[in-house]
Order: sequence, then structure tokens, then C-alpha cells
Amino acid sequence: MTKTHESHEEHAVFERPSHHARIMRGIVAPVFGLLAVACVVFGALNATIWRPSSEIAASAKVSGRYAMTDPGVLSMVAERSTLVVHTNSSKTRVCIALSTRKDAAGWLAGSKYTRITGMSDWQTLTTSTQKASGSSAAQDSAVEFESSDMWRSVKCGTGNVSLTSRTTSSDVIALIDTGSNSARTSVTVHWVRVKLPDFATPFYFIAALLALMTVLSASVFAMPDTKRRKVPGEPKPKDPDEISFSEALAGSLSIIKRTFAPRKSNKPRKRHAPGASVQSVVESSDQEEHQATDASPAEGGGRLLPNR
Repeated sequence: MTKTHESHEEHAVFERPSHHARIMRGIVAPVFGLLAVACVVFGALNATIWRPSSEIAASAKVSGRYAMTDPGVLSMVAERSTLVVHTNSSKTRVCIALSTRKDAAGWLAGSKYTRITGMSDWQTLTTSTQKASGSSAAQDSAVEFESSDMWRSVKCGTGNVSLTSRTTSSDVIALIDTGSNSARTSVTVHWVRVKLPDFATPFYFIAALLALMTVLSASVFAMPDTKRRKVPGEPKPKDPDEISFSEALAGSLSIIKRTFAPRKSNKPRKRHAPGASVQSVVESSDQEEHQATDASPAEGGGRLLPNR
């Protein structure tokens, strides 16, 4: 390992994190982490303890002979609903009929009735007292309530009476007849929800995003600007001991070229007689080389002496 590498490693070890990195890793990342944990906890609570109930029952106290629901009340929570009427006296006869608003208004002409308009909360029905328009000629007829052909379905009984309906149209209403203007009853509508609202999944999704922000804040966002992006026009510092790929390739090719290149000799090639052995040829060439080497100093010395 060179001295330059050692100095770089020592500098990286003893280099303290910047102020920006300390803020991102010490404040921002923990805040995102705590928020992610809180979202997971809230999601788990909404999936278990705070999960909405599939069964809803809303009730209201009704006095008088007639009570009628507004269109859409029976299908307010779910298409399938059960209307239950409970009377204070077990001898009171109660009838429940499903019909349209137009037919129910014809039966109630000139009579007071309790109008069930909706829900104030998940346990309470809202009511109001009104009087139907028209004359009471329809009620003075000898036709009994359960015998009328104006209803889609009807059910009568004493004490507690219930009628289940599956309404696909908002025009369907329920009409209740207790037979006495002094009767006091309790009306309850039960719904069973098939699809419950999902409040847990959004919390889990937000928790995943916050966890991702926690990781990014502790890693990428905590880096200096010089490491996150390259400044235009600023050359990258080069290690003096670092060799580029092109330089290494050129050096390797030059070594291979020198290794396999044929050696050139300044001597003229001499032909040998046919039939001469290889050993004799090699010995003759060696003798010629020794003679040339011994004669070269003498020849050179002879050229340097002056002529007398």
C-alpha cells in the first residue's frame, strides 16, 4: 500500500461528519422513523380494536298509530335491512308493510304519522311528526291493513314484529300501523354490512413512505453535495498512483509485441553448403563471431595511428 493510499484512509477515518449530515441523521431521520411507527400502530388499531362493526342497529321512540320511513332510509347502510317494531303491550297488534311512497300517502290521507327521516348517529334514528294531505276516506273503508293490495309485502303480529327487506330501489318505504293513536312503540332498523370501510391500509401505505424517507434521510440526503452530484466543469481529482485502463492496455500490448517480435542481426546471412550438419553450421558461426570480436580492437587501433 502506497503512502498516498494510507494518507487517504487516515483522512477518511478521522474525518468528522458535516453539520448537514448530523442534522439529517440525528433529527430528520428519527422523526420520520417515529412517524412511521405511529402510522403502523394506528393501522393495527383500525384493523382490530377500532375496526368498524359490520352490524348496525339504529332505534327511535314512536308514538301514535302510523309511522313511515322516508325513501332511502331502509337502504341507507346496506341493501339488506330488518325493521323491528317493539310495543309496550303484548296485546297490541302491529303491522309492517313495504310499499312505495305514493301508495303509502294514499293510505295515510288526512292522518298524522311519525316520519323516520334518517340517522343522527350510528345508534339513533331521526323522526318528525307530520300530517298527510287529503281526506281520510281511504281509512274509513272496510279493507284491513294486511289485506290491502297496495303493499309489496306485509307482516302483522303482536308484541315484537320484524320484517326483512332487500331494497334495490330508493323509492321503497316501510309503513307501520299499530291500530291505536295512543300506542307507543320502539322502531329499530338493523343492517349488516358486507363491505366495511378500510381505514388501516392508508396508514400502512403512509408508514411505508415514511420508512423510505427515514432510510433516504440517513443515507442519500445526508451526503455532501459534492458526492451526490458532479459539479459541471470541475475535473475529478486523480490519484497519482492510479493507472487508467487505456494505459494498462497499451503497456500490455507493447510487452507482448516485444516478446514475439523477431530479433534482427546486422550480419549478412551466409549460405552453407548442402549436406552440412547443423552442429557444423553453428560452430562455424560461433568461430566467425569470435574472430570478428578479436579483430575489432586491432582494426580500430590501426586506424587511429598516424602514418609515418
